[in-house]
Amino acid sequence: MLSSNEPPLTGLARLGYIVPTPPSPRDGERATMARVLDQVCPVPNPYDSAGAFERYHHGDLSAMNLADLRRERRRVRCRLDLDERPSAWLRERLEAVRQTLAMHKASRRAPPTPSRSEADAPLPYHKPLPGLRRTVRGLRHTLRSGL
Repeated sequence: MLSSNEPPLTGLARLGYIVPTPPSPRDGERATMARVLDQVCPVPNPYDSAGAFERYHHGDLSAMNLADLRRERRRVRCRLDLDERPSAWLRERLEAVRQTLAMHKASRRAPPTPSRSEADAPLPYHKPLPGLRRTVRGLRHTLRSGL
């Protein structure tokens, strides 16, 4: 028995046939958007390959330089902004990229501490510039003459 707030069945549905809902114009747009987003920032399947496994667990971020990390952050943000149902992996990826960027920035700010062998090593000899010797002699002569 139908409830009072459902519309009455018509046509073949009245006879018990299941009538599929016609596709809406938005279905094509959604499929196209999903394909574009998969090209922009695909969510890897960890069982496809070793590289996909490493990417799925964010192991590839440590090998990226600063420009690649910023590009990855933009791609993940774009996917999160435009995807109707973003994967939880994308949020994890964004947080992992942020942490790796923070580590890169911290390592650039702090000067590297030299190891003991580097501190004890003599400074490398730099060959003086060709005209420098004459310039130094001229300065000495000028200083000695009292100008």
